[in-house]
Amino acid sequence: MAIDPSEYRRQYAEELQRQAQSQPGSQEFLNRSDSLSQQLEALAGRAQPLPEEDLANAIQLIRDPAGEPALRASALRAIGRDMGNREESIDTLLDLLKDQTQPREVRLGALKVLQMLAFISPLFLSKRPEFLAALRSIVEDADAAVRQAVIEVLALEKDEYVQRRLNEGLDDPSRALVSPEKAIQLLGQDVHAELYPRLREMIQNPPSPAAREEAVRLLAGDPESRELLVNLMSDKEEGLGIRSLSAAALQSVDPLEFTEQAKKIVLDDAEEEELRITGLTGLTHFEDRPSWAPDREFIEGLERLKSESASEPLKEAVDRYLNRTK
Repeated sequence: MAIDPSEYRRQYAEELQRQAQSQPGSQEFLNRSDSLSQQLEALAGRAQPLPEEDLANAIQLIRDPAGEPALRASALRAIGRDMGNREESIDTLLDLLKDQTQPREVRLGALKVLQMLAFISPLFLSKRPEFLAALRSIVEDADAAVRQAVIEVLALEKDEYVQRRLNEGLDDPSRALVSPEKAIQLLGQDVHAELYPRLREMIQNPPSPAAREEAVRLLAGDPESRELLVNLMSDKEEGLGIRSLSAAALQSVDPLEFTEQAKKIVLDDAEEEELRITGLTGLTHFEDRPSWAPDREFIEGLERLKSESASEPLKEAVDRYLNRTK
């Protein structure tokens, strides 16, 4: 005879408490609260594997469509690592993730457990192709939070399918899976040479200000973007964010050119204070001074700046640079 869900939860809560009482440190926690959710969290910190019967009961709780989503997600966190010991349990996680009728909390909870098992479960290796296939099957999921989480995992995996879909979304906004700035950020997990011309074009004709910033950031790996980065960094009509990102990218692409441009900005009284400090900080930490003769003209300019500037943060940045060169 099927057990009533509420009665099952009561019995399971009692069983969790009995289990927790045998675990060092759990009883003190349970004395503070008898809620099932908190008992599950306490159970997650146990040292011993969960017995098979208890694992089966917990999975029944997780699969119960009538259960509270937050409670089911809490149960997933509590027994997640134990689910990596059985192929059937991993299949349950994949089913929950793919099922669009499941609550968001449960689906995202299943995804997090699957990500964890990818690192700690020897059995998961044989399920990895199914895991990736499941992720690809829901890259167009109606739930934006689930969709983005899944795409992020695939991007970290350098998955060719999701990279292609992200590029298609940049070409045709009607096919976009995520915002253009998020697409660029995710493509940056595995940058291919053919992406750089697209990024340079996007800087000239950006779909959004945020996308433009992400594009500039990624140009740090493209030596052919040196001239563009110099222009962006030195252009006083550009915003502070773009100029600062361009400076950081140029520092990676061409450190000598960055040094030259940064010195001009630092000594230019018409420049924004924050950008001058940014340039000076970059010079302090990354300029290869020990191998060069001191730039006396620049040092004299800094000493003048220190004596004439009313900005304490700028003076402090000057001091840090001068102290490094001594």
